[in-house]
This record gives sequence, structure tokens and C-alpha cells, in this order.
Amino acid sequence: YEQVQKHRLPVMGICLGIQMINVAHGGSLHQYLPDINDDIDHGDEEHTTAHAVTLEPQSQIYDWLQIEQITVPSCHQQGIDRLGKGLVAAGTTEDGLVEIIERPKYPFLVAVQWHIERDMTQPFSRTIFDQFLNAAGS
Repeated sequence: YEQVQKHRLPVMGICLGIQMINVAHGGSLHQYLPDINDDIDHGDEEHTTAHAVTLEPQSQIYDWLQIEQITVPSCHQQGIDRLGKGLVAAGTTEDGLVEIIERPKYPFLVAVQWHIERDMTQPFSRTIFDQFLNAAGS
């Protein structure tokens, strides 16, 4: 990851990727979401659910999608607690969990908590993934 940043390569984090990126930037994680808040079912390895994510109007994601909220699949028990240095929350759940992060002063760094690659039929998934491919020069 250090070499990726050094060469300013595009970064797309998915699921565990958002968590790893956050920790690499000095952030922390909630180790078990049901222990902190059970207002929203975030799923787990045994079952997938879905919930809304509200997009931050100042985010790249919002600029690309031009919508305030998306509904994403969810199957995770960990999540971001404290954001890492230089990262911003671009989308959060109703219970305040960060589900999308960006790094504004970096050429391209977007990470999402859900498995965006599992359903490219969703227009928002396709758009986010296409933006990554464009940044990567594909």
C-alpha cells in the first residue's frame, strides 16, 4: 500500500479493503458492530441484508451519482470507528457507520464497505466501478 501511495496509483477498496485502508491511515475499527449499536442489521458471514447509505453532498460519489441515498447489500460485522488521517466519510448509514470513504487530495481513492462487484446491475455500482477503471486508465 505504501508503494501504491508513493506512485499515486488509483485505489478502490471493497469490504475488508475499506477497513484496511482506514487502519493504514491511522484509523480504527469497531470489532463487532452488534456490541455498539443494533439499530441497523449489517448482516454477517451467514446472511446478507440491505440498508440505506446517505451520500455526503460534497463527495465525489455524490458528484458522480447525483442522488442523496443508495441501498446497498450488507454482510459485515466490523466497521470504521475513527476515520484515518486524510480520509473523509462520503456515505454513512442511519446509525452513523461510515460505508464509503474518499481521500480528497489523492488522485483516486474510494472505498466501500459492501461488495460492489457482486451486483453490477445497480447503476450506482457500475458508475463507481467505471470511475475506478477510468482512473486506472482502462
